[in-house]
Amino acid sequence: MYKDVLRSIEGAEIFQVIALILFGIVLVGAWVYALTARTDFMREMKELPLESHKPSDSSHEK
Repeated sequence: MYKDVLRSIEGAEIFQVIALILFGIVLVGAWVYALTARTDFMREMKELPLESHKPSDSSHEK
């Protein structure tokens, strides 16, 4: 059913190509970022959810 709807719209194939290209750019960009990121930064981000320090500024608890 959806194929028939998309086929009835003229010029819809260009949107499919644009979406595929954007997806590829984002995927390759994320891959390059992950491979070129500094290991100490990645280790710090990996451990961040596990840190159990409390913020010293408690002004939001007034």
